[in-house]
Formats: sequence, structure tokens, C-alpha cells
Amino acid sequence: MRSSLFLFALVLVGAVAAAQETPKSPPAAPPPAAQPPAAEAPADEAWVGEVTGNDVNVRAGAGEDYRVLKRIDKGHKLVVLGHEGEFLKVRDPSTFEAFVAKTFLKVVAPGEGEVTGDRVNLRPTASMKLYPVAVLEKGSKLQVVAEDGEWVRVIAPSEVPVWVHQQFVKRIGTEAEFAAELKGLEDAARAVKRAMVKRAVEEREAGQVRTELDQRFQETDRLYQARKDSADYDFTELRGSFAKIGEEAKEGRIKDLCDLRVASIDLLRKDQEMRKKIAQIDEDHRKKLASQVLPVAAPPTEELAQGWIEKTTQLGTFKSMKDVLRDHYRLVKGGRTLFYVESDRYQLEDFLGKHVAITGKSEDRQLDFRLFKVRKIEILSQGP
Repeated sequence: MRSSLFLFALVLVGAVAAAQETPKSPPAAPPPAAQPPAAEAPADEAWVGEVTGNDVNVRAGAGEDYRVLKRIDKGHKLVVLGHEGEFLKVRDPSTFEAFVAKTFLKVVAPGEGEVTGDRVNLRPTASMKLYPVAVLEKGSKLQVVAEDGEWVRVIAPSEVPVWVHQQFVKRIGTEAEFAAELKGLEDAARAVKRAMVKRAVEEREAGQVRTELDQRFQETDRLYQARKDSADYDFTELRGSFAKIGEEAKEGRIKDLCDLRVASIDLLRKDQEMRKKIAQIDEDHRKKLASQVLPVAAPPTEELAQGWIEKTTQLGTFKSMKDVLRDHYRLVKGGRTLFYVESDRYQLEDFLGKHVAITGKSEDRQLDFRLFKVRKIEILSQGP
């Protein structure tokens, strides 16, 4: 009993010692405190974006079904006003061209118009088929580019928003950070548009002059076309008319056409002079011949033969490689070959199988055949 208690005491002491030597695991770290969400810019706060691709479509609405108004390239700056789906609503400093019905726009100065109706639609094309890109109030001023039927092509106001796919725009800062640069871009674009409108006005005015010059050219040219083949027509007045129209036109298509007509008339006049000289030479020659008695040349001696024209590939002895390659014909009578025949005047193929009479001259080409050069051929009968 005493020994059993002693053993139990030893076991208890060893267990306590082992427990003291075993290192304790460190306590688990407390969970991190929850972080507040990152602050985001308000959805309606404008920011400046830069285009990252080339030929990026600027559309009239937020979707690929909307009309493409223009295309912009990498580096182009835009003011982003908001978004809808995958498209960004932007303001483009360089703006774009659009259309207004002529009924609601009054031209107050060359290249400048004023909206005369209430809530007038600004449309992407000269048509009512597509949705408008903006609605203009009465009294709005617009730069006029040109008239197109019942529509007027204008420069859209810079505040009119357009749409670009978000894939092609990266954020580079706030509108305040780029205010100076954006103003410079708008001023530069406005200057370019003013120059474009001025040029359009000048072109319209020049177009009216060109129309008048074109009408005068067409009238003069009709007379020229009717007389250009005449051998004795005096082109002096026509040449002067073309020269005057070309001088007034100064440059362009009418000027080039008038210069061409003047040059053509100069050539025609030289041709008339040359024809007169040739006619005079011919007349002098005829008179000279009439005054001379020319000996009558004796007709050349010719032969006459009759027979049937046949095609053959057998030719006794060939004179050259041409004789080998071409078709050969012969004149046959009573089953006997009279001549091998050729002609510069007739297609002998047309006389195959016909009974003919030929006139010409024969020659000995080689010892085993004679060649007859046909000058005249007459069909005696169509078949045997």
C-alpha cells in the first residue's frame, strides 16, 4: 500500500514537470478593424478625360445605334459630364456640325444665324428620321456653314453634349485643373470654325460667279462644238470669248476648260492653214499632170486557171518555217494538183470546195511544186 502511494506520487510530479517545460502557443491576433469605404467622386462631378485610341466615334446618343457625328484621335481632351451604361456623356471643346430646319433659322449676317422658333431640334443629319442631339431655344445664335435643301448645316454650340464609349477615355484630372487648357482648345476650335464658316461664305459667293461663268462657257462651247469640224470657219471671235471667260474665272475648272478650248482653236487654225496648203499643192500637181502626156504602161502578163480549191497540209518542199506553220491551199482538177495557191487579197478559206477561175501569176517555188499567186478569183460553181 505504501509502495503504491509512492509510485502514484512520482507519476504526478513527472506530469507537472512536463507541463511546465512545454512552450505555450501565442494567443490568436484580434481581427482587423473594419475600414471605411474609399471616397468616390460624386456621379455628377465633371472630370477631364483623354482619348486613348484613333478614329474613336463620337455619337449622338449612348449606344452604337446612334449616329456617328465625328471621329477623334488619341490625345483629344473631353469634359466628362456623366455616363449611361458603357458610354460617357461628354462635352467636346472642338464641337461638331449639325442641322437645323431652314424654317426656324434666320440668317442675320454672312455665316451667322438666329433660331426663330421655340424648342427647335438640332439634328445629326438633314433629316427628321434620327433623334435630335439637342433642343435650341428661340434667339440662340449659330454659325452657318451651308444650306442643304430645306436644312441648314451649322456648328453645334460647344455646350451640347455628345457620347463616347468609356473604353477609349481615361481620366486625367478635374475640370478645374485643366480649365486653362480647355479654354485654349475651345478658343482654337472656335477660330477654326469661324475660318471654316468664312470660307464657306466666300465659296457660296464665288459659286454664284462660277455658275454665271459656267453658263457663258456652255453657250460658247455649244457653238464651238458645232463649228470645230468646219474647214473654213473663222474661229477668231470664239477664241476671244473663251479667253475672256477664262480670265474672269482666274482659276479652277472653268479656267482650265477655257485654256483648253483656246489651245484647241489655235490647233484648228493651224490645221486649216495646213489643209489649204495641201489643197493648193494637190491642185498644182493636178494641173501639172494634165499638161503632161504620160506613156501607157503595158499590163503585166497574167495566167488563168480553173479548178477546185482544197486545203492541204502536204507541201512538197518547204521554203521556210512559215510554210510549215500556216494553212496551205491548192487548185485541183481531175484529181491532179495544178498549183499550190496563195493570195493577199482573198481569204482562200471562203472558196473551199468551190469551182473557181483564178487569175494571177505562177512561179516555181521548188522542183516538185509550183505556187500560184492569186490576184483575182471568180466562183464558177458552188460544188462538184
